[in-house]
Amino acid sequence: MAMQDMFKDLKKDKTLYTIVILLVIILVVVIVYKIYQAVTDSANVLGDQIGQQIIQKQTGISVARQNVCKQIASDCAGAVSFWPFTKVIFHTSDEDLINALNRITSDDEASLTSLYFRQTVGISLKSVIDSYHFMQSTDRITYYGGLN
Repeated sequence: MAMQDMFKDLKKDKTLYTIVILLVIILVVVIVYKIYQAVTDSANVLGDQIGQQIIQKQTGISVARQNVCKQIASDCAGAVSFWPFTKVIFHTSDEDLINALNRITSDDEASLTSLYFRQTVGISLKSVIDSYHFMQSTDRITYYGGLN
């Protein structure tokens, strides 16, 4: 009986009633969004796993080495600085690029790393290496020929 009295009192005060209704709506929206986010994240993980299996069949690069290629591409992206809001190179850390790229063990891995770099940064890895910002000799990069 006390619960019904509370709701009757709540309906009498229109401002409080409106606030409670808005809070309930916000709570429902947040719950639905969290469920959507969880489903989307799991679908992305599943899609990545399927994609890695396809790449493994096409190139022969194991899933573990694909993850290494992603990390190398990320390291290379971190070694390149761009002018804000542009794709114009400001600075490259040559040693960081060389150290990252020398973890590649084949031309196929070099090509895959280039693809991951292009997806992350928006320009090709070879164009970064061939730019005037990179001062070292490309001879120091083991699989330079596989980059694209």
